[in-house]
Amino acid sequence: FVTLSYVWGEAASRTFKEKALVSESYHVSDNVCLMDRQPIALLEGNLPQTFEDAIGFTKRLGERYIWIDALCIPQDEPGIKAQQISQMDQIYSSSICTIVSLESGVEGGLPGSSYKSPRNVDQYLEQLPGGLKIASPLMSLRLLMEGSPWETRAWTMQEHLLSRRTLFFGKQQVFFICGEMTTKETTPRHSLQQSYQTCASLYSHRNLTFPSDRFRAFEGLQARLSKLYQVEFIHAMP
Repeated sequence: FVTLSYVWGEAASRTFKEKALVSESYHVSDNVCLMDRQPIALLEGNLPQTFEDAIGFTKRLGERYIWIDALCIPQDEPGIKAQQISQMDQIYSSSICTIVSLESGVEGGLPGSSYKSPRNVDQYLEQLPGGLKIASPLMSLRLLMEGSPWETRAWTMQEHLLSRRTLFFGKQQVFFICGEMTTKETTPRHSLQQSYQTCASLYSHRNLTFPSDRFRAFEGLQARLSKLYQVEFIHAMP
């Protein structure tokens, strides 16, 4: 299942009552439940834009379930609400990915994910002699987060840190963070040659107590490159 991290905002100040949803649920564990397809389908069209976009994106990922706190935690049941809040570590660490909306409030949507949430990218272009063009860089994730209400909210800190994978939807592009990498839509694809040359160049400047370990100390990176690019290495050479 997928989880959503967002800022409630004024539009979400109204609570989602348990009886207003549908009592049917799907239990992942004793204390964690997710809304099934049927109740979500009944709600679609009447939800804030961020929820609508997140549900649609979850479907495009090929996933069946999404966990949204405002929908999956009964807001009018204090006992159940407290129990669910105490299980946040299980919920966010168990999901395959957390979708983050850096917009303010639940009506901001996920920019670029649907026709209702368009994305307008303002990028300065400069024409140089010889037909060359240069463009101003898009904002980094750090800058986008610093200017986002999402970064100021206490609840969102643990939602991000507990997640195995996180997709950040910003005004200009989407960013992806996991335990192995940080990337974005404009990140160029690196070839095996580029990746290997970078690793080998950095490695060649390191020191070894025992020179005979020069291959062994590189085996972990070699194995990862081999798996990533589906190639075989012979004596540390692809």
